Amino acid sequence: MKSIHDRLLENQDVRSFVRLLRETNIWLHLESEGPHTVLAPGEKAFTRLPRNLLYSLRQEKWRLREVLAYHIVLDRVRVEDFQDMETARTLNGKMLQVRESNGNVLLDGSRIQEGDLPCRNGFIHIMDGLMWPK
Repeated sequence: MKSIHDRLLENQDVRSFVRLLRETNIWLHLESEGPHTVLAPGEKAFTRLPRNLLYSLRQEKWRLREVLAYHIVLDRVRVEDFQDMETARTLNGKMLQVRESNGNVLLDGSRIQEGDLPCRNGFIHIMDGLMWPK
């Protein structure tokens, strides 16, 4: 079975997320044994962002790392597991808010579009939006 790192590289719908991960040391973290759950925003999530916001994030690497780390949970979490949770601790130590609405799992208001992509060291869930640490 492939690692999270390798599965992300193969998935064209998360190429912007991968490009940003590669600008930080977080990318190397995803090669480790984990377990990790990556909440990867799809391409449509990036098209909804103001262009200057992405530019600003890329200039402030500490902030970029903070945002990207908020998309990684340090555990192996399936969609059904999220349904039993109220919060989830992320790589940067902050807590994501978890809720269910009309049969969808929402993490800080972003919906899991495609879930439970299995990997050797965890899971990937494709999200419909970016999440911002508070």
